[in-house]
Amino acid sequence: MRIILFFLATLFLFSNSIAAQKKKAPSKYIAGPMLGYVQHREACVWLLVDRRAEKAIIRYWKPGAKDTSTVVCIVNQQPAFFNPYRTTISVKFILPLLDMNTTYNYKLNIDKETVTGVYSLTTKDLWEWRKPAPDFSFIVASCFYLNDSIYDRPGRPYGVESAIFDHIAEQPADFMIWTGDNIYLREVDYSSNSGMEYRYIHARKHPLMKKIFYARPNYAIWDDHDFGPNDANREFPLKEASLELFKDFWGNQTYGEADNKGVYSKFSYADADFFLVDNRYYRTPEKNKLATTQLGKEQLNWLKNNIASSTSKFKFIIAGGQMLDTIGMAKKECLGMYENDYNEFINFISEKNIKGLVFISGDRHLTELLKIKTFTGKSFYEFTCSPVSSGAYNIKGGPELNKPGRIENTLVSDQNYGKISVYSNADKKRVVKIEVFDKENAKRWTYEILESQLNGE
Repeated sequence: MRIILFFLATLFLFSNSIAAQKKKAPSKYIAGPMLGYVQHREACVWLLVDRRAEKAIIRYWKPGAKDTSTVVCIVNQQPAFFNPYRTTISVKFILPLLDMNTTYNYKLNIDKETVTGVYSLTTKDLWEWRKPAPDFSFIVASCFYLNDSIYDRPGRPYGVESAIFDHIAEQPADFMIWTGDNIYLREVDYSSNSGMEYRYIHARKHPLMKKIFYARPNYAIWDDHDFGPNDANREFPLKEASLELFKDFWGNQTYGEADNKGVYSKFSYADADFFLVDNRYYRTPEKNKLATTQLGKEQLNWLKNNIASSTSKFKFIIAGGQMLDTIGMAKKECLGMYENDYNEFINFISEKNIKGLVFISGDRHLTELLKIKTFTGKSFYEFTCSPVSSGAYNIKGGPELNKPGRIENTLVSDQNYGKISVYSNADKKRVVKIEVFDKENAKRWTYEILESQLNGE
């Protein structure tokens, strides 16, 4: 009898031990979901998992429908799996052959673990040749600094964490464009591949950021603090690893060209084309010399050719740093300081009489709307918007205080984000409306530009 009782007690303890081990097993879920590009009949959903994961599953369905479609990713077959410095794997689910202008719900599983929540996405409408271009809006934001005290510089924290993250997530908009300095690599990060991966993970896991990523489709371009050190250029020795991490952690549909690397790409929405420019991968250290470039010959040709062939009414050119402004601190990093690229590009858009251009940039730790008259006599708008949560640039004097070309009352020198809407007014004229909101979500200014005002005059 004692032997039987001992056996049962041992079996009970062993069973409880196994159950406790299972209960305490660390989650294979790291971060996500993030909604990447969304087209008429296809969408990208990004998820970050631990390398121990074997299978990731997404199930998606129309609200009210009984049928559930499934996409399965075998995690250990993902491209990053055999990279020795990677501790995580970015899984990109591609949802194929969706219905147009349709909302889908979706949920995620990693092995037998359910990722909390049911999320949704809405595909694009086919309006061409059928009806007027739809109204739409998008968020632009730059300079997301998230404090991480052990790796930050001593003293007052540089990051300003506030309700602005929730305001961005809850602001109605069709998609979001991250305009650079999205993660802020520190010194301990850009000295190694695994360090750079850590910074991405830190940003994606941050509780303040989670809602922003699944609220709407996300498109991104980088600037120096996503690419490497401050003011980094093509000489950064780990630029290949940096490029691969950017491609792994973002959901743009394309990156560069088949024969030319980089993060530059193009996408369209309604009657607008968006050109995401890579201002880091090909940037030479020197400026104002014959052999220098910021964009590289191939990318510059790609940009010119795609703008010239665009039939859309609006052409938004987005870069991490300012492209037109050359006053004050802008001189340090802007396209205008690379005279070959700048002169060739401005001459091209002027000679071709390209209409509908609006430049969008981040980086500057301030927000402003400029109308710059170039050396060809043509004038173009540039909307610079930052920062979301890093320190702001407090202009105390000098040429930046009363900058020529700045639209009156558009300078904002604290945390903020932008919203751009394209809509048809009562006269059926298409309008670009720019709004800026501060960290309390108070609207700081609004400015409207008629399509007819984007003709270079």
